[in-house]
Amino acid sequence: MITPTAPDQPICPLGVSERTLSALRDTSVNQDEADRLAAHVANCPACRERLAAFDSLAAILRSERPPDLDGSLWPAITTAATTASPVSVRHPRLFSVRPGAPGAATWSRVGALVAVLLLTVGFIALLSLHRPGQPVQRQATATATYPSNLLPAQPLTWRPVGVSSPQGDIAFANDGKSAYKCDVSDDAQGNSMLNIWRTSDRGALWIPARKVPSVPTANGCQLVVDLSAPSVASLAWQPRGGGAGDSYSGLMTTTDGGVHWQTVPTPPPGQSFSRIDQVHSRDGKIYSIHEWTNSANSVEYHLWVSDNGMMIWQKVDHDIPAPIAGFWLQPDGPGILVVASDGAPGGSSALLGSPDGGATWRSLTVPGGLPPYQTARVSAPAVRPVGIVARWLQGQFHICASRVPEGASTPDLICSTDGGATWQTRPTPPVSASRGAAVTINLVGITNDGALLATSDGVLYRLAASASQWQSLGPLPGAYVFYAPSSGAGVLWAASVPLGEPYDPQGRVFTADYTP
Repeated sequence: MITPTAPDQPICPLGVSERTLSALRDTSVNQDEADRLAAHVANCPACRERLAAFDSLAAILRSERPPDLDGSLWPAITTAATTASPVSVRHPRLFSVRPGAPGAATWSRVGALVAVLLLTVGFIALLSLHRPGQPVQRQATATATYPSNLLPAQPLTWRPVGVSSPQGDIAFANDGKSAYKCDVSDDAQGNSMLNIWRTSDRGALWIPARKVPSVPTANGCQLVVDLSAPSVASLAWQPRGGGAGDSYSGLMTTTDGGVHWQTVPTPPPGQSFSRIDQVHSRDGKIYSIHEWTNSANSVEYHLWVSDNGMMIWQKVDHDIPAPIAGFWLQPDGPGILVVASDGAPGGSSALLGSPDGGATWRSLTVPGGLPPYQTARVSAPAVRPVGIVARWLQGQFHICASRVPEGASTPDLICSTDGGATWQTRPTPPVSASRGAAVTINLVGITNDGALLATSDGVLYRLAASASQWQSLGPLPGAYVFYAPSSGAGVLWAASVPLGEPYDPQGRVFTADYTP
């Protein structure tokens, strides 16, 4: 085994060496490698520090002042040569003058003169390379500079949750501590068993549910947790028999933190609830988006509310014809904001607001329109990036939307801080078009201090409320990211999804403290 020399030793966790960074700085790598390294350096403090050291050394060398070539240099050289002691040279094939002969001293002085002259000229030439003045023109390249729209990186510290973390579908709560997981296993007789766990300490310990309805034919499960009340959650289960196309026709809920689960009562004929896609509580009432199968056996998406622990529901989104894909609540009042969208690729969405708990609705005008929106339950970036985020903050709904304008290959970003009355264009984070298709960014959420979080190419970025530049918060350990606006600055979760990049081979869940 060959041990790498010091310049080839990795200087960062991703294995980049000093020699590689030197080649990047000297534009000695191909364009693809240069692009890859530039993207890495923008988020790697160790590599940026080493490149800065290269720059400092170069600046020191350029500041060295060469000797002045005035008229005293040549006389000093000749004087030194004529007063030098003879040098005895013994090589019969090159010299025929014997040491001590009359011509020996002359040849010795000439040799010394030539040697001193060559050393002087070489020294002057070397220092002239670093003389301050007109800079050396290099081939233009973007690989040795950092993106102009990025502030210095501030990578977060991610840690995996406790070793007791089970595998399976996962859902997070806004308190920054709670999460639920579920999976399906088989008993000795081959019947299905639903397994459900909850953590209330950021994943240090996962507690299994004590009472779960028997579902001997379950083939899969999906969880949704109440954003404001972690003790409330719902689970949809998928029956066996039809392969991957099975619908989630079973539904159960919990209101005691996942200790006990109960099956949702069968609704009247023609009103079959198949899944709950989002849950959010306010003033003792639980709001949710239900997938609802009507009498024509087609699926509708509506906003419902329950005031008795999800046993009886009433529809809220009266007279809104489009499917409801997501909603946000005013925590201290009756305001509701919904996004209506069919979620189809290439489609569009609409925002509607209600100031009176759903009694009346009005459409919000968004310049340029909105991108399609998927429900929160299936919004993993591996499926499709989230293009709309909102929350109630400082007495108003704050909203941001990212979309790719028609004919463009990169997205733009617009935001409103007054409930959609006015909109402002904001800068977009760095994106890569390497996949050859229109690029989108994934909006994660709006933080407690009004900043916008987004992901692109496996990196988490932040745009402060009044900032014009994004800041990298470092690479992500998992493709699915959730911001919990808990007390203080908030908490971040990251989880792997099978089709996502990055993907943790162990399927672990990670958490980090958000730092403004």
